[in-house]
Amino acid sequence: STGLADVLNLTVTGGIGPSEVLLVVPMALLGLALAMVAAGMMKVAAASLERLKDRVVERALVAGLIFSAVGMFAPILLFSGESQIQEVVADPSEYGPWLLVGMALGKLALLAVAFKSGFLGGPTFPAIFAATCVALAVSQVFPGLRVDVLVGAVMASFLMVLFRAPLMVIVLTMVMLQANAELAALIVLAVATVMLTLP
Repeated sequence: STGLADVLNLTVTGGIGPSEVLLVVPMALLGLALAMVAAGMMKVAAASLERLKDRVVERALVAGLIFSAVGMFAPILLFSGESQIQEVVADPSEYGPWLLVGMALGKLALLAVAFKSGFLGGPTFPAIFAATCVALAVSQVFPGLRVDVLVGAVMASFLMVLFRAPLMVIVLTMVMLQANAELAALIVLAVATVMLTLP
């Protein structure tokens, strides 16, 4: 098993040039903004489910209804996103930029509902799913940019906000993207951008 190595299997063409280097900082800030949106969704979900705090069964049923409704219309948003993101990466043009952004926000909303309703699981793969969808949306709007740079910057910055562990985030992002030395340097730049931005 290759584990997480090259799990996204991105098709990359062209070299990393000055435009990609300049793009890392705004893309890292985009990842930071996405993480802040996720935090806001957590607060909304917590406030919404607060009245069911002591009623565990009812809280789980409400969450189950939400997940069932989403599953009927957008089954790709269910589960952790580990295998679903591979389907999205295989053909992002099938979704288009607006739907990709919508899928990212939907995944984060479901993560918030899951966390605040008591379902078990971690935020790593939903965060990777959301970050990758947003990066792919940017690549749809600006098709000349390298997808691995976009994904690396957004993913690393989102995960940095989530974990606050720079070395772990850098290594995880490098492994998932099978980064060469140039891309690794850009991932470090994205993480540094978030570290300088966060309080």
